[in-house]
Amino acid sequence: MEKNVLEFLENSQRMYGEKTACADMNNELTYTQLMNQAKFIGSCLSLKIKPTQGVPVYMDKTCNTLSLFMGIVYAGGYYCMLDTTHPVERINLILDTIQADILVVDNKSAKKAEKLGFQGEIINLDELLEEYDGQAVDSEAQERLEKIREQALDTDPLYSIFTSGSTGVPKGVVITQSAVMNTVLDINQKFSIDNTDKIIGLSSMCFDLSVYDIFGSLSTGAKLVEIEDIHDISYLERIVEKEGITVWNSVPAIM
Repeated sequence: MEKNVLEFLENSQRMYGEKTACADMNNELTYTQLMNQAKFIGSCLSLKIKPTQGVPVYMDKTCNTLSLFMGIVYAGGYYCMLDTTHPVERINLILDTIQADILVVDNKSAKKAEKLGFQGEIINLDELLEEYDGQAVDSEAQERLEKIREQALDTDPLYSIFTSGSTGVPKGVVITQSAVMNTVLDINQKFSIDNTDKIIGLSSMCFDLSVYDIFGSLSTGAKLVEIEDIHDISYLERIVEKEGITVWNSVPAIM
């Protein structure tokens, strides 16, 4: 029985390394590329965060966002996705709640992040990936990641999610590795999800429905097709037909 979602990624990489793991409008990553990129990000973040520390992510969803999430887990932390369309006051309340001392952005969200007045370190994912040569991490970094992994527990946090609550003040919940793995494996079994499936990623990564999209694909070797704009119905129709989408996971309103 797996005790860490990284086993989902690594098992799929061993079996389907050159198969596309994730695709968005501008990029796609195979399972091998996703794993290597995540390890590189994890090796960098492991020098900046402590085990079970929350890492806020302030950007839109892309394949690189997925590799960042897995990189955060490799570094021993948990991710907290922030919606770049939300008011500054709400974002700052969340940052204060998780006591963040780093914030990860990308080129697109960097200027908007400046308005947050965040006092910690801001890491630009796009700039970080410019240093990445596409290869596996070196032996020193690999050893560092292995030591982190040896200390990991299935009760460690994987992600946190915030709702507005009846008062309008963000209320956060932290979800553990085991809770996600149990749910994902149960859904996979009930609906016979496997490596031949194509999962369409419709939900915001701030929303818990995205969790199955991500880890349902990683756990089976399926392909995740991320959609940035769910309001463009004609685009959705083209993607469903072009990609041969077999799994649609969303609230009824989108359907």
